[in-house]
Formats: sequence, structure tokens, C-alpha cells
Amino acid sequence: MNILFVADPLASFKTYKDTTFAMMREAQRCGHAISVCEVRDLMWQRGGPVTAFVRDITLTGEPVNWYTAAQQAPDERPQALKDFDCVVMRKDPPFDSEYFYATHLLEQAEREGAQVFNKPRAVRDHPEKLSILEFAQFIGPTLVTRDAADIRRFHAEHRDIILKPLDGMGGAGIFRVKDDGLNLGSITETLNREGQQTVMVQKFLPEIVLGDKRVLVIGAGRMHEPPGRRQTLVSGHPSMAQIAGHALSNIFLDALAVDVERLQRINNTLSLLSPDVRQATPLRPIDVLVIAPSRRLDELAAEHQGSLPPAIKGLLRSVGVAGEGKGASGSALTSYLLFEPSFTGELINLGMSDTLARRVEVQKFFGWSTQAPTLDPAAMRRSQAGFAQQAEQPSVV
Repeated sequence: MNILFVADPLASFKTYKDTTFAMMREAQRCGHAISVCEVRDLMWQRGGPVTAFVRDITLTGEPVNWYTAAQQAPDERPQALKDFDCVVMRKDPPFDSEYFYATHLLEQAEREGAQVFNKPRAVRDHPEKLSILEFAQFIGPTLVTRDAADIRRFHAEHRDIILKPLDGMGGAGIFRVKDDGLNLGSITETLNREGQQTVMVQKFLPEIVLGDKRVLVIGAGRMHEPPGRRQTLVSGHPSMAQIAGHALSNIFLDALAVDVERLQRINNTLSLLSPDVRQATPLRPIDVLVIAPSRRLDELAAEHQGSLPPAIKGLLRSVGVAGEGKGASGSALTSYLLFEPSFTGELINLGMSDTLARRVEVQKFFGWSTQAPTLDPAAMRRSQAGFAQQAEQPSVV
């Protein structure tokens, strides 16, 4: 695949923690070609598609000179976004006018056929700080305003508050004002630009220093999937499909299962320590919830191998994938390649059903209300529309 990353200047990357760099590294490891551009490199002209002036890069694996580029500014090459296999929007905030305009250009590229992740409209309509308004029941006392009087009233009520800009990131521009109200006026003027810009104000929660580390794991199949039919070879060597399926399972499932098992063992060890000894170690227990499929996914894939396009079936048959249902072979490999609606719809229904079956654990894990949802998991599994048919019901976990 040819992947375009719309990102910040490469010189600004902190590769030891930058998730965009991690995505690039994994993409290159999988054999994909990487191109990059900045928001300012996007353009559109009537009669033509949305185009970016891009650089094709290769990661070197070095900590400092971590990439080489086939093109250098100002000689980037133009390419229509629709001609990439996918476009990944990774520009960091601030969520300013230029960011806003970029989402419109990317949305136009979508209309022209580009595959953009995440969807530009969703990015535009769901800015990171204001997204919490949709989940008000899970947040502390919060105020969004540009009015200094509102901020003073909020401080008078809660005494210890945090003020932050809506378009920042990484802790930039965040202030804490304690009970004495020291510098509240000047901080407010700095952030709201004398009433011209909206800010967020929240009550300071002392519990934040204690940390809240929880890990939700979805699909650790090797550890938790149910037993099922396993193919036995009567004679001969395993097919290439069986070898490939086993290798992919080792990469994507076994490593995750080992991590989960190690985490659980560390938690168990910490639980055996006395409070004094535990306080002296930097290790802390981490809550983990594993939701795994209640069916073996290779068996599920076997039921849908027949839905693959004829050309793909012919190609896979050459490496040992054949049949459908109980007589299928090579379905472990197929489970990683199937993106047909019948299979993905069944996966969605299975995931929803399995989650609802463990709704009490999920609600406890997130600290949600224990009110039971009104949905019937079995009915959802039988439904062709599945979750989408029921999506308007607000009580779904």
C-alpha cells in the first residue's frame, strides 16, 4: 500500500514517544510505502482533485537521523490524495482555522474517492476537549465559557480549579488557581483574550495524583478463546495457508496473550506484599479486563470463505485454502484476510453479544451505572442488522 501521512513537520517529531512515528514504523515493517506532507501542502483547484505536495520517506532505524527523503523542500512531488491507498490525518492540535480548513479539503478528497482516516467530518465535529460534553455523567465539575465573571463564580464555588485552552495539547497553557485566587484575573485574560476566546475550567481533583491505570483488552484469542475443532493432518506436510495462519496468530495473538498473562502475574505478586513494602516499590497493580470472542474466529471465517471474490479464492487455493464450513482448510489465514460484509457483520454482532454477556464486569470496570441494558444479545446475533439496527437505544453498554 501507498500511505500518506498528513502530519506535523518531521523535524518536530519526538520519536521515542510519537504515535505517528510508531504507525509509520509499523507500516514500513509491513512493506508499505510511506509519503508525508503537512497541512499547508494540501491544495485544490477547480477542475482537479485535492492534491498534496509530498515527500516519499524511508525510516532508517536511527534515533537522530531517523528518516531519508526522496524529495526535499521546495521540490516535493504533487500527487492527488485519491491516488494513495489511504490518507492518515495525524496533524496535532491546535484545532485552529487552518486545521478546520484542512478537514474540509480532506472531506473533498473523500468525495473524490480517497480513503481518509479518521473521517474528516468526525475529526472536525469531535474536538478532543469538547468531546467530554457527550459524557457529562463521567467527568468532574466543568465549565466552558469565555466570560470572566463565570470563571470567578466557578472559582468561588470550587476554590481549587484548572483553566485550559480548548485548542492546546500536551499540557501547554494549563494553569491551576488555588483557594487564594492568586493571578486568577491575569490568567483568565491570557486564556480568554479579554473575552474573545472560549476556555475550559474544571475543579481540581486531588485524586489525580494517585493515577488511574486500567487496560481493556479486546480479542486476546489465544488465551481465552473457547476450544473447538482443530484440523488433524492425516499425512503430508502442513499447507502454506496453515503455516501462514499459525505465524499470524503467533504475531497478533500470542504476544498479546503473553503480555496479559505477565500483567496478571505481576498484579498477583503485588497483592502478596504488605502495604509498607508495596509503597516502597514503583510498581502498581493495573486493573485489566479481557473480552475475548466466544467462538473460534477460524471456525467463523470458515463459514464465510465462500464469500471471497473468485480471484482471491483462486489465489488462496494455491496456498492451501479450500472449502467452506466444517470442510474448510486454511481458515486461520482467511480470518485475517476476510473483509466481506457477511463476515465483518458477524464479527460485530459477536463482539456486541460477548460484551453484553459480560456487562456487569464492563460496568464495574468503567464505574458505570449497573442498570441493565434492554437489548437481548441472542436476538442481536440472529439479526442481520445487528448493532446498527439497535444503535438508537441509549442504554447499550
